[in-house]
Amino acid sequence: MKNPIKKFQSWRNQRRQYKIQRVPKVVLPYTQEIITQRRKFQLTFLLIALITSFYTYSHWKQHQNKEALLDVVVAVKSIDGPKVIEASDVEVKKIPRRYLPETFFTSVEEVEGNVIVPDAIVGEVLLQKHFQGKLDPKSISAKFESDYAFTLDEEWLIARMPELRPNDRIDILASNPKGSIDQTLVIAQNIKVIEIQKGKSKRTLVLQMTQEQAQPVIFARGLRLPMQVLVHSSIREESDAEVVEESSDQMAQ
Repeated sequence: MKNPIKKFQSWRNQRRQYKIQRVPKVVLPYTQEIITQRRKFQLTFLLIALITSFYTYSHWKQHQNKEALLDVVVAVKSIDGPKVIEASDVEVKKIPRRYLPETFFTSVEEVEGNVIVPDAIVGEVLLQKHFQGKLDPKSISAKFESDYAFTLDEEWLIARMPELRPNDRIDILASNPKGSIDQTLVIAQNIKVIEIQKGKSKRTLVLQMTQEQAQPVIFARGLRLPMQVLVHSSIREESDAEVVEESSDQMAQ
């Protein structure tokens, strides 16, 4: 019997001998151009798909970040500044990131013991702008946010001062006794009273004034001209505010 191995080798040699040569593939120039353009289109489509996917993911990520709820310190009640913040004045509340500024406080410990300068309403987010370094809430400079504090002694006036209170509004009049009544002028108008300091024999007004408002008062004092204060009615101011508010509501309707 013939050896199977030799039989296989003989068959393989015969196959190699009679193996049909592969016919070379001929591609026409038109067909080759179509193939080239198809590959370019596929690469362009793949590139556009990758770019679109990247921007879609970025937009989704930004949306997720904006909608993320973050811990934020807010006022739980109305706070009149300046005031040292206590733990009972604030709380931590979760607010979406999209409604918050770049920087904010995230824990009560960050604001507790600090002095808030402007007023804050219920639910207001406390920010760095609400606080000012190591401010002493008892100092005169902490009781107003703009202009300057000007002191006016009671002895500058021709009569005793009325019982004024902080936040009252006054005008200051000066007169020339050698002139006519037309020379009695308002030298400072709508001045806010910050504080009334009481000494043993006199009282001193601490007023919120600009430099321009203070100059004629100092000038009148230097000439020893008679001066007196006119007190604005707070009731009238409140009534005027109510009238303005009602008018605004009617216009809105």
